[in-house]
Amino acid sequence: MHLTLDTFLKHQTGRTFSAIANDPRYNAQDLLHFLNQRLGIMLYLQKYPGIPPVGTIARELERNPLFTPHLSISRYRFMVGAMIGLIMEGNGGKRTGEKVSVTRFSDYFRVAERYEVTQAGSDLLETWLDAFPMV
Repeated sequence: MHLTLDTFLKHQTGRTFSAIANDPRYNAQDLLHFLNQRLGIMLYLQKYPGIPPVGTIARELERNPLFTPHLSISRYRFMVGAMIGLIMEGNGGKRTGEKVSVTRFSDYFRVAERYEVTQAGSDLLETWLDAFPMV
């Protein structure tokens, strides 16, 4: 499932971020595009304990000039986490209830939820790995 801004804002979780998501200064549409493109790596790295989805993409996100200026705003970081959660859950990820530190992966994010990959996520991951074989 590709998460759109409209779908995000219709979801109960997304509605709580409507003010920031609808503000063009925060590039929510570009942020969703960025996160949707990284679904495969977020699913793949759930095989390794201790690396939540935020940790898999944090450095890349923090180096992107579209997003870096906003990462100091805690509400923006919470929105990033909410978007990642909905993307993961819509693509075969299941929350474990375990929060782990991501400070070794990020200058802005401190803790994040770990996910396990369900069968639907495993099938999607296999398709992704076939499309992008490891060298």
